[in-house]
Amino acid sequence: MYNDELPIIKLELDRMRYSVVHAFNQRNAELEEIVNEELEKALENFSYAQEIRKVVDNVLQEAIKRAVESFFMFGGGQQVINEMIGDVLNKISLKVGK
Repeated sequence: MYNDELPIIKLELDRMRYSVVHAFNQRNAELEEIVNEELEKALENFSYAQEIRKVVDNVLQEAIKRAVESFFMFGGGQQVINEMIGDVLNKISLKVGK
């Protein structure tokens, strides 16, 4: 009995799928026109200068951050930090040694 019901369900789903596809196909030109109009409006009203400024600002901030990190990880900043840590450790060792 269960197997007899499956084709009916499948047939109903196929009909529903066909109806949806058919409805979209009938209105395809109308939908395409609406989408094109909205896209054109969006492109005309888009603030390119503002977005370019935001992107440039983000890129510059990231580049500066990477340069600073690189300086302290691999450049002269690392040497300064190592010297400062060495000085602190030397002072601690002198206190411990007393």
